[in-house]
Amino acid sequence: MRAPVGVAGLRGGIPSRRASVRFVTIVATLFSAGCPRQAVTPPPSAPAIRPPSFTASRVRAFSDSLAVTSVADSPASLFVGTPRGLVRWDGATRYTVLAQRDGLPADRIAAVAVDATGGVWVATAKGLSRGVRNAWTNYAVAPVGGFLTGLQSDGKVVWAGGPEGLARLHNGKWEHFFADTGITAIAAGPGGTLWVGTSGAGVLRIAKNGEKLDHFTVAQGCETDVVRGLVAVDRTLLVVGEGAAGARAAFFDGERFHSYELTSPSVIEWAARAGARTLVGAGDHIYSITLQSPTPAGEELPAAAAVKLAAIAGWVAAPRPVALKPDLPSTWLDVPAAAAQRPKPPPPAPPVKGKSAIVAAPPAGPPFVVEESPLHLPDGVTAVGGSERGLLVGTRFLGALRIENDVPRQYRINDLASGAVRLTVACVTSKDGADDCFLATGGTRAWRFDGQAFEIAAIDPEQGSRILAILRDDKGDVLAIHRGAEDRQLRLSRVDAGRWTPIGMQPVVVPQGAPELNFAAFAPDGHLWVGLRYVDKEGDARDWGADEIDVFSGKVIPHKELPTDVVAMYWKAKNEAWFATRSGAARLLDGHVRVFTENDGMASDITRDIGPGSQPGEIFVATGRGTGRFDGTRWTFPRLGAFYHSANALAHDAHGNVFIGTDKGLFCVGECAPDAIDIKRGLVADVVKDLAVDGRNRVWVLTEKGINIVEP
Repeated sequence: MRAPVGVAGLRGGIPSRRASVRFVTIVATLFSAGCPRQAVTPPPSAPAIRPPSFTASRVRAFSDSLAVTSVADSPASLFVGTPRGLVRWDGATRYTVLAQRDGLPADRIAAVAVDATGGVWVATAKGLSRGVRNAWTNYAVAPVGGFLTGLQSDGKVVWAGGPEGLARLHNGKWEHFFADTGITAIAAGPGGTLWVGTSGAGVLRIAKNGEKLDHFTVAQGCETDVVRGLVAVDRTLLVVGEGAAGARAAFFDGERFHSYELTSPSVIEWAARAGARTLVGAGDHIYSITLQSPTPAGEELPAAAAVKLAAIAGWVAAPRPVALKPDLPSTWLDVPAAAAQRPKPPPPAPPVKGKSAIVAAPPAGPPFVVEESPLHLPDGVTAVGGSERGLLVGTRFLGALRIENDVPRQYRINDLASGAVRLTVACVTSKDGADDCFLATGGTRAWRFDGQAFEIAAIDPEQGSRILAILRDDKGDVLAIHRGAEDRQLRLSRVDAGRWTPIGMQPVVVPQGAPELNFAAFAPDGHLWVGLRYVDKEGDARDWGADEIDVFSGKVIPHKELPTDVVAMYWKAKNEAWFATRSGAARLLDGHVRVFTENDGMASDITRDIGPGSQPGEIFVATGRGTGRFDGTRWTFPRLGAFYHSANALAHDAHGNVFIGTDKGLFCVGECAPDAIDIKRGLVADVVKDLAVDGRNRVWVLTEKGINIVEP
């Protein structure tokens, strides 16, 4: 169970080199003067300083179990594709999940786009759909591979790109082009034209009627062979990606392409048009790119950003037009060796004094100004797009964002914390060494976490059933405690290789309705202790004491000697257990109960959690008036640091560190930094509702908006 914190080593000073030399000199002088020889005692060595065992090396945030696969915007709604349906947001708080039951070909959404007429196009592995006013028309699967990298429609014709080429849906049938060429990006150009980025074959431009294709490569001034992003604005186009000589950008000014050396701290991963700005992204950084305009005399440009574009001189040959036919092979996109060579560029023009933009002389392209946004993207970005309203971002853990002028608006379902009342976590190690962690929050769903994302754990198939707790037993097995929608018995199930199997049922008695749990914990003798709760006729939650269950025999022992309002417990020893109650802190020692109240030095009788302290034998208790400490004789409530804030939950790790969940974030007491881990450091919200620590000493933090995992 919970282990006490060890005493840290004392800090000591190390003698300086100067002091050591002086000491030796004095001793030598004494010897030379004839003083009797005496043993010289060397200075004591400084004790080793133990490094912190918990540094909060990484704070991971999760609010949604639905990973975002794609995102698109319309004037009225935001559409978010997920593995379990299409989420339509009408405002920042109202959403609807549309799935196969609503007319879509499948639940897993691969791509989503909105056309000029307001129709919503949704691509799945089983087909493409167009939705107008909740009515869906279904079409065949786009023949471009296992996933889509681009989806574009003007309301009549649909273009789709993927690893196996380009496809056009025309008159209800798909036409397939360049099956051996990967398509990486699609953007609508002026007058119904279409720009297409490829993986290794440069840029394509398809005329409005779809009958003619232009191919742009090095010979046409476009050195971006592998395209990562396209942004079309009026007659211009910005392309980012890589070429034969490294990272490259290309700009089409309406007449011809200009190429640029692209310098950035990490790989540019995307490009998007957000409102009136052209944005590119590298890691979690966002950069805006604009053409340099003349500046008034004496006015300097913004400070240089980490991303730079340096213009390059190159060939300016006309593109190769060709009739676009479904049987056009990918070999047509091969660039002749002679055309792939660029002549040595002239020396770059010197920069203009006092200006940060790179100014290049003809025949190089026009100069650009690059500025970095103060906003950083969250972890786990899965999709990036743009609309007239701003930058659209999808994530694996935190729903979607719309960023307008560097102001983010969050679109989260928060299903990981929906209806959560407490947090229990238990992990098992698979054969490949990976951890599968199972979580229960007291609601109708339990979760499995594979190290990257959450999915629903299939524990109880009954409609309306509730997963009350998940914990390890004395043998190391992971058990779930659950019940049916109106069942008065507790069900027990065990997980093995990801599959849950029922192992028994335990009757417990509450005055009315179905039982709920305040806590569940295994005693040193292997018996299961549960704190009971029920909902009365008025809909209010009522505490109902604690029961001891012998899981092997099924015997249930109600502990009527305890207060009925117990909410948490901690086993200090085989013969000593502590309980947090709403009427004080209760100690059960050798069968005798003593309740400590405000008369005994408690700051509040209403206790919320209880556990070991940071010194051997010490007890911590969480209350609305701070965290209290019991040293075996008296209670103290320090009015500083982590102890001062209103506390809701306690937890501890194998190194003896104690974690306090407060209304101001998470605090650690022990071999760790005393600073708060709060929303500024990555928590989904500052108010911590519950805590748990797994076998790898990771701290799981439950808030009203999601779950955090804090690495040691």
